[in-house]
Order: sequence, then structure tokens, then C-alpha cells
Amino acid sequence: MITDGENFPDALSGAPLAYALDAPILLSKRGSLPRAIMQVISELTPKKAVILGGTGAVPASVVDQLKTLGIQEFERLGGQNRFETAMLIANKLRSLNGVPDKAVIAYGKDFPDALAVASIAAEKGYPILLSERNSLPLDTQKALAGVAETIVVGGEGVISKQVFESLPGATRFGGADRFATANKITEMLGDHKAFYLANGRGFADALAGSVAAAKDGAEMLLVEQKKMQDGTRNILNANVSSDTVILGGEGVVGSDISNELSQ
Repeated sequence: MITDGENFPDALSGAPLAYALDAPILLSKRGSLPRAIMQVISELTPKKAVILGGTGAVPASVVDQLKTLGIQEFERLGGQNRFETAMLIANKLRSLNGVPDKAVIAYGKDFPDALAVASIAAEKGYPILLSERNSLPLDTQKALAGVAETIVVGGEGVISKQVFESLPGATRFGGADRFATANKITEMLGDHKAFYLANGRGFADALAGSVAAAKDGAEMLLVEQKKMQDGTRNILNANVSSDTVILGGEGVVGSDISNELSQ
């Protein structure tokens, strides 16, 4: 699965579908594939690529590069905007798994809440759909057809009470900030077998790692570059036997955090 690694909207909903397809999420630059990504594709030797986003996000030049790597079949899931793209991804997931019992609703204009829930949603087969703060886009409404329950991630500052009350069987998981929201999602929805840590101020590492986390049955926790919240630390300390994976180099999750985890 190929998506834009320089912007987040089209990729926010991709983890559940990537998990269902047993495919990694690989990140492209706007005009070309990075050398490291080309190397990974060469090693995997896939025959098909699913592209998330329109040609403005993943242009024809990237498709041409993929063809040189032996990929013969392409499927693009890209709408006129991020909400339609999320609907198209959800529809593809539905074609594979049937109507889901639940769907996740996340704020579509920022990334941390969607990334915090991505591994759990992927493992459980819940589509991730996007909302405006004060209104539910028509494409999202369409994608909810037949869904009995929704999981709303984020507080009323990102998904308003009005939108929450319009959703079927809605339950909200939200904290004071992105880190606390990720902790709440983990506490209430996770099984605490393992954890992945990612920088909560960027999207790329958590996005690329979300499928791997789902495969490991792990939850995603968010940290600052040089510190973690007390709530995050409490979750990790309460599950000391669990495996913990840090996503990204020390420039995004510093040695202070990795040293603390190793104690």
C-alpha cells in the first residue's frame, strides 16, 4: 500500500485495509519513491499496489516507478477530499469483511487521534472514518450505512457534542490532549500485550508502524521527543512484561525515553 508520506489525510484511514490485505503501508514523496522504499518493494516483489489518495498525493510518476519494480496491477482509492477517500477505503474494507459491527470516527483535519486508534481498529476490522469538528460529512454518513456502533476518538474540541449525538451507538474516548487520548484508547480498548511508541507531534512513523503494531496485537502510545506523560508511563509500568517497540530514530523519540524503558 502506497500513500503520501508528506501529508497525512489520505493515509489516516489506511491501517485497517492494509491489515486486511496483509500489506505494509509504504510512504512516498510527492514526486518520487524514496530509495529505501524502492529497496523494500524490490525485496517484497509484490504484484499489486493499492494507492491511497489522488494523483495530487501520489502522482503518475510514482506509479511509473512502481511499474519498473515489477508491479503489474494497481488500485487507487482516492476521492475529491479526505472524507471521500476514507469512505472509499471503508467501502473496500467492507467488500472484504462485510458490514462492520463498529466504525471509528476521528477528526479529519489533524492526525494524532486517528493514529492512536489505528492499530486497534486494524486488528478488529473497524474502518476509520473522518469528521469535521461541527458537522458529519456526507461521505462519512454514507460509509456508516448499516453500522450499529461508533467509537469517537478525541474530545469535544475536535468532535463536537452535536456530531457525537448524531452517530449510531456512539462511545467517546477522549483525553485532555493527544497523549491522554491515546492513553484512554489503550486503557479502554486494548489488551496490553505489547506497545508501540511514536512521536505524537508527527504522523509518519506512527502511520507506517500502525499495521505492524496491529500484527503484533499492540497498542500505539504517543510521546514527546524527550519525555512521556505520566499516564503513558503508568500504562507501561503496569504492563512491564509486555514488549515495547519504539518507532523512529532518536531525533523523534530520544534516548531518554529508550533508556527509561530499558531500566
